[in-house]
Amino acid sequence: MKYYRMQQILLDPHPYAPAVLDRIFADLSGVGCNSILLEYHATFPYQGILSSAVRSNAYTREEINAIVCSAAAYGIEIIPKGFSFTHAKQLVKLEKFQYLADGESLNLALNENIELMLESSRELLLAHPGCRLIHLGGDEMFGFGRTPESCTALMKEGFSSMYVDFVNAIAAGLKSEGVRIAIWSDTLIRYPQALEKLDKSIVMFYWDYWAMGEESAFLSIGGGCPDIFVLDRSGVPRDLNKMFRNPVIRNAGELPLNHFERYHNYWRWSPGQKRARSFPYVEFLREFGLDVVSCFLPYTEKGSILSNYAEKLPHTAVAIRRNYEYDGIGFLCCLWQPYWPDWRAVWPAIATAFICGISQGKVQTYSELFNQAATILGDNWTAEALLSYFNIGNNFEFNDLVDIYWQESSPAERLRYIQRSGWREEELERLSDARTRSEDFLHLFPSAGNGFIRFIVSDLLIRAKAEERLLSQLSCHTIYDEFEYQGRLYREFCADFFHSGENLSLWLERYEPWLKHLSTITMTSA
Repeated sequence: MKYYRMQQILLDPHPYAPAVLDRIFADLSGVGCNSILLEYHATFPYQGILSSAVRSNAYTREEINAIVCSAAAYGIEIIPKGFSFTHAKQLVKLEKFQYLADGESLNLALNENIELMLESSRELLLAHPGCRLIHLGGDEMFGFGRTPESCTALMKEGFSSMYVDFVNAIAAGLKSEGVRIAIWSDTLIRYPQALEKLDKSIVMFYWDYWAMGEESAFLSIGGGCPDIFVLDRSGVPRDLNKMFRNPVIRNAGELPLNHFERYHNYWRWSPGQKRARSFPYVEFLREFGLDVVSCFLPYTEKGSILSNYAEKLPHTAVAIRRNYEYDGIGFLCCLWQPYWPDWRAVWPAIATAFICGISQGKVQTYSELFNQAATILGDNWTAEALLSYFNIGNNFEFNDLVDIYWQESSPAERLRYIQRSGWREEELERLSDARTRSEDFLHLFPSAGNGFIRFIVSDLLIRAKAEERLLSQLSCHTIYDEFEYQGRLYREFCADFFHSGENLSLWLERYEPWLKHLSTITMTSA
């Protein structure tokens, strides 16, 4: 059976130009990638009932064909993903589909939604000849039971059974096409009561984005932030600890008893212990006879400009190693661009992850790993330069004051929050660290990386200086000019990278709020 060495590419809402995807496929093929989870969502040119939900910047049928042919030329299998039955806000906000909604997901109790997912899948199949696996999403379904149909089904059979019946029906509808379906794992880890009746042809994409290596100072039930229970806050790395200040992340004493009874043997954990086994659910899901793809992140999750890649090396290695240990069928290197770092900024970390994957996660020394990556990457990379680059974002989690996708706050609001929280001095220390690391990379390795790599390091440096001066109530007049220049450069870098002029849209998200703030505030001189 094929072992999937897979990369995720998200094309919605900012799709890449087809020619750019061709270059990405070539690079990925060179590091051993043999499959792509290609997430179209509303950028796929649906022609049936879903056509009204397609974005204006969607691909044409001819462009899809070119993308498929390009992947095939590099020996890469595409696993397509259209609309998900969860995270369906883009779909259910349309008047035509509102009656199918249960919160921001599709109503699992309606047969019309089974038919909708089948139609979506069949259109994807027509555009991807020879396709063997289609991903349906299904993650982070927190709001459900808000309709009469789903409420009745929940009272009768429970959520786990309703969820399993829904995906089983779709799997059955596609079996005649010779196609399997895949879903994210978190919902059925959180609600495993009906897992034994899940169709064994369904592939589980088990995602865990935070585990720290062989053991972690926290437990995760499912995948998302609301599923995390901290065992020892002092044992959580500095960047991750800052992220874990999120109020939905709880302490170990709040762990539900039924989850402890079901999973503690997989966690290799008992109350009072400060560490638990990482990536425990590969073993759990395999015991149900399910095929498992292990999904990890090669960067810290919330660094939106330039992330801390160094912290994720043990995470990557153990995720891959655990999958091999329990006879999983592959791994997926996730990248939720454009929400977090740009593909081009993460590519060195992605390449390193796939080199790690070729060795089945059995990393002897990271210097050896960096040497291999530097050779493959070219662009005058060295092992030393990669180590420096991977650490630039260290201690700079939430490195953009305008945290568009996570907190949707203005620079002024974020500054007030930092001041009121009592974290000002800590934040200033982080900013100083990031500024020093950025300057060191640019000065010590003047030829390492391409133009975009140099740009993104400079961009983080400017943002660090700006936040540092704002927290210290110093003038930012020169910073405004630097930001304006960086914004122009970014638009140029993105002009041919994204499909249908998305460089302007991304500029508005990443630069316009900063420029507006810097142009309107009254600063006092030092």
